Amino acid sequence: MKFDAKVMPIIKRMYPNVKVAVAGDVSTCKALNKLNPDIYDRLGRISQLSDFYRRSKLIISPIISGAGMKVKNIEAMSYGKAIVATAFSMDGINVVHEESALVSTDWKAFAGDVLRLLADTSLREKIEGGVRKVFKKQYSFEFKRNFYEALLRNNFEKLQQFERGLTTTPHSAVSPLKDNAVTTHRVRRTKALIFSMDAHELIDFNLYLAKALAECGIYSECVRMEDYGKSQFLDAGFLVHGLRSRLSSTRRKELKDQLKSAVDEEGNFTELSYKGVDIADDILIYRQMFPEHFMKNSTLNIIVHGFLILDALCEVADKVKPTFLVGWNGNGPHMVCLMKILSRVLNIPIFHVERGLLPGSLVFDAQGVNFKSVFAGSFLPPINAEQRKNARAYIEEFRKKSQSIVVKVDQKIVGREELFERFSVKSSGYVFFPMQIEGDSNIIINSPHYKTMKDVILDLSSATSSLGLTLICRPHPENKASVDMLEKLVEDLEHVYIDNSIDLHTMLKHSLATVAINSTVGLESLLHGVPTIALGHSMYSNKGITYDCFCEQHICNALTRIIGGSEGALLDHIAKDRLERLVHVLVGEYLIFMTTAEGVAPNNYKLEQMLLRGGVVPSKDLGVPGIPKAVQIYRKTRDQLISSLRQRQSVTVKNLLEPNTVQYLNGSKKIPVTDDLILKELKGRYNLDASICGKKNKIQADIVIINEGKCLKNSDSKAVAMNEFFEVLDVRVG
Repeated sequence: MKFDAKVMPIIKRMYPNVKVAVAGDVSTCKALNKLNPDIYDRLGRISQLSDFYRRSKLIISPIISGAGMKVKNIEAMSYGKAIVATAFSMDGINVVHEESALVSTDWKAFAGDVLRLLADTSLREKIEGGVRKVFKKQYSFEFKRNFYEALLRNNFEKLQQFERGLTTTPHSAVSPLKDNAVTTHRVRRTKALIFSMDAHELIDFNLYLAKALAECGIYSECVRMEDYGKSQFLDAGFLVHGLRSRLSSTRRKELKDQLKSAVDEEGNFTELSYKGVDIADDILIYRQMFPEHFMKNSTLNIIVHGFLILDALCEVADKVKPTFLVGWNGNGPHMVCLMKILSRVLNIPIFHVERGLLPGSLVFDAQGVNFKSVFAGSFLPPINAEQRKNARAYIEEFRKKSQSIVVKVDQKIVGREELFERFSVKSSGYVFFPMQIEGDSNIIINSPHYKTMKDVILDLSSATSSLGLTLICRPHPENKASVDMLEKLVEDLEHVYIDNSIDLHTMLKHSLATVAINSTVGLESLLHGVPTIALGHSMYSNKGITYDCFCEQHICNALTRIIGGSEGALLDHIAKDRLERLVHVLVGEYLIFMTTAEGVAPNNYKLEQMLLRGGVVPSKDLGVPGIPKAVQIYRKTRDQLISSLRQRQSVTVKNLLEPNTVQYLNGSKKIPVTDDLILKELKGRYNLDASICGKKNKIQADIVIINEGKCLKNSDSKAVAMNEFFEVLDVRVG
């Protein structure tokens, strides 16, 4: 601002068409709105600095306050650019006025120096040559390498030469190390180990992420509990490691003996560690989320099982040698918290993945998900006009499409009148409460006051009743456990209903207010412009766009304000502004979208930013990693099997599986592998007339189905492992 007031008028008189480019996050600072856009280009963050340095005639550094050496000046020096700077800005940087920079002590001199460089090409080239020499001698990698080697080797004579600026001594005089050991290191590819859940949809999410990481030059392998069901990963080009076969029964007995003293008969424990890492809190959260698991089995057995999985994960990690880990959520079923523990054991970063807060999106976060994410809390960055335009466009498109993240039942779209008549809603309106799963980590970790849906409904019932409002509660589409109990609870409450037959967005649009306890529906409500009461800590709460409530009185006060419309135009404008800034953060900087949309920032940029935030450097300079040889072999074998099936009209199959053999065929569903199922699938998939020959039948079968690890001797038959066979059939069980 001082430069604009003191220097720019002088420069404009001589060079009326001059342009000044301002780069970095400072570009979005509101104070800069006052600057003339015909003079100043506010670039924001730029991905290729070299292009902008090359196109700039000179660099200005008009800094008058702050602490520490100004690294931005060192950066400009590294590009060999002529710099005009204040004396304060160059404090601690060894440049010489008129030789390697132009250093000014007042604004008039600053303006004069800028004019001189713009007018005098030979002076500018002289300063550029001088600054390159200073950078090479005092700030380059080569200089720092020599300096630190002298320091580490106690070479005081060499250090004195550095002190005097004598840096011409050849590197070999300082150190017997080979030059190429220091200067020509091999760039290693960044590697990810991704934990995957069983459900096909979640596998798709992980594979999409693995492909997006590949675009950043990152090589990924996957790990999952089961040893079968690998085709989805292999077809996509990624190796996958099963853990189940790595769980040792001998090790299980050893662990049980070792951990007996840590867990008492009631399942209580205070200290619990794996390889020096405290895991007690992780197990306690798991027990809160899935108490039914601990009813079926003892706490000791579950902890032992967790330790066995950690052993298996360590074994896989030792083979893959990942740079970082990717886990699902951080808490959840199948002890997915173990990946979080593994990151502490290996001392490498972990990134948490979860279904995104908006349709078609994923969360990829170095810190956590939901209220543990990097963007949780009250801060929202300022946005420029283009970013605001994109945010508004997304909100408008969202309202048109009215899509949700999780909808598993057929729901009717009805009009407002029909909706009000169905639930006997008075003219005062209704409050909509989309219920949560009580065992969700969002409730256990991020909802300090409301832990059960019963408590929420009772408080909402009391608050809405006192204000003459109807309350409509909607069960979570993935939770059926407590619905019957809650329906009995509301039988005696005339103004309270539990229903999930009406379209979610219809319920949102016509409601007086939405009450959400960390549900993504709360965000959808905000996007529809509906007043939203947040009962817990979520990604969208605490940002000035929700009514944050923690008891019945808070809820009553919020509903009173909503009914009275007492917020006023100014507060409405502020809330709208903050919502648009939140949408920009989510769509433009945070969420990974599996479908491209206008105004949505590229996933590669967002992934790279999140990786860097988590301490991981992408290896995109190495290009997209190739397909592992083992995957190529699998694909070839599978293609041969499919080709042979398609060339036949009939086929004989010998099923060597045990009668009670079951197989995961779709998500977590296991079904028996019967002869009838085999015949049905061969007929349906390849139109083959198939017949089953008995296990003891000496007829030479075309295909023999076996379990993993078995082999056939002295046979010309095509032996196919159960997994491979059923994945070729691509069986889907509804």
